[in-house]
Amino acid sequence: MSTRVEQDRPARGRDETAPAAGGLPGALPAAVLAGLALVASNASIAVAAQGSTLATTEATLAAAERHPVAMELTSAFGMLASLLLVPATWALVLALRGRVPRLAAVGGWLTGSGYLMFTVLSADSLLLLAVSRTPGDPSVFVRAVDEHGSVTALVAYAVLGLGALVGGVVLGIAMLRHPDVPGWAGWLLVLAEPVRVAGLLTGMSWVPVVASAMLGTAFVAALRTTR
Repeated sequence: MSTRVEQDRPARGRDETAPAAGGLPGALPAAVLAGLALVASNASIAVAAQGSTLATTEATLAAAERHPVAMELTSAFGMLASLLLVPATWALVLALRGRVPRLAAVGGWLTGSGYLMFTVLSADSLLLLAVSRTPGDPSVFVRAVDEHGSVTALVAYAVLGLGALVGGVVLGIAMLRHPDVPGWAGWLLVLAEPVRVAGLLTGMSWVPVVASAMLGTAFVAALRTTR
């Protein structure tokens, strides 16, 4: 009888109501592949940028003309990263919410929404690539984008920037407050997006590659330890 009772008793200190990462099939492989795709996307744009910040449409168009293959790979890997990172984000939310439900939810909504809008950036890169391959005066396209941009596009980029930046920090804090997640993984995620932004602002094009590796490693570590 006592043996049966011990078997049925929940492990001490374990939250039996907390969903595991395994509750979303394929979550861990998705996180691994998403991290690799994000690294590859940023590495491709670093090759195309050659140290430039690509802060203007004209500069990005010139990069597409110089390195069309790298620009296409940037979009392809970027879309793959979005496809995998959004469900991986929600798998992480499920894994964390038993201990830090509010932080996990806020971070999940922001991060998931931000990386969903990453597809807009990838589609824009493909459009620039098509323009770069078309004979004629590209200045017309540059003026159209720079002088007649839509409010919808502005909102999409704002959601991407703020969602990824703030959401990553919030999810990282949630990981730091979860007893099963290694502290180093939480700090990797907290720092990943600020590191990415710093690289973009300074023109250090390989810094976002490092930030992507930080993000992917943090996701994988958290999902592995909370299964």
